[in-house]
Amino acid sequence: MIQNVGLQSGYQAIAQTQQVAARSVQAQSAPQERYSISQSYYKNQLAAKDLNFVKNFSNQMSTLYGAAAKLQNQKGNESADKIEKNTKEFVDKFNESVDFLEKNKGKNKTLNRLHDSLTSVGKTYEKSLQDIGIGVGSDGKLAIDETKFKESLTASPDRVKDTLSTLVKKTEDFAMRGINTSSQSLLAESSNKLQNVMDEETYYAGIRKMASNAQFMNMYYSAQATFNMINLFA
Repeated sequence: MIQNVGLQSGYQAIAQTQQVAARSVQAQSAPQERYSISQSYYKNQLAAKDLNFVKNFSNQMSTLYGAAAKLQNQKGNESADKIEKNTKEFVDKFNESVDFLEKNKGKNKTLNRLHDSLTSVGKTYEKSLQDIGIGVGSDGKLAIDETKFKESLTASPDRVKDTLSTLVKKTEDFAMRGINTSSQSLLAESSNKLQNVMDEETYYAGIRKMASNAQFMNMYYSAQATFNMINLFA
């Protein structure tokens, strides 16, 4: 009975230490390579890519806000040509923002919500926009029918200005919300990737430290010796 208990304990001890030691050796086999890969991912891919995205997003929202504000702040005596020009500029910037968010909406929930919010702006006022010559596509983008828009400006300039004012006010609010969106929210997915990289580094760093610990290695060889002695007298 004592011999069986000793054999079982020996097996358990050696199995545990061998398992950890094997992981330690594996971690030590290419620790620098693993570390370099993760650091390269963070420094050269993750950080640069995300910083560029944040910059582009901020520029996109600021440009959209500027175009909306320009159209909103027109003087009452602006010519039809000037109103048409500012409206076209606004529509172009609006559609560029839709395209930008469409391209990036899969990154995280924040960008998905921003995309859905912007594409719903035109759809909310679709009927009144169509009446003055601005169509709304199924993708939420705007399109000017120049002939109908000019006719509306001539026949009902106040209605055109009121409709545009409602549209651009809503767009201004959206653009400002985008401008105030934190980088952390924009980079939620990338932040998670970075955390996974750092978690992996922490894990392997711990294993490497264990492998270099003299006390642990002594425990391993002691267990190995116990196991050999049990086999010898079994």
